Amino acid sequence: PVIDLQKCTHCMLCWFFCPDSAIRVSQAKVEGVDLDHCKGCGICAAVCPVKIRAISMVEETQALRAGKDRE
Repeated sequence: PVIDLQKCTHCMLCWFFCPDSAIRVSQAKVEGVDLDHCKGCGICAAVCPVKIRAISMVEETQALRAGKDRE
């Protein structure tokens, strides 16, 4: 999964429902996904509010590239 932090409202639903604790959070704000722990189940994307849809499921190579682009 890739999180568009511009769209994210930091509702924390993704963090709460992630079975792998792969959502990175700091000071009550979502910062991204820990791809070392993420299993790609898609629960985070499913619980992201419909009007927001800040999380999209992509292949791991795309997610890695997106993370490097933000650095």
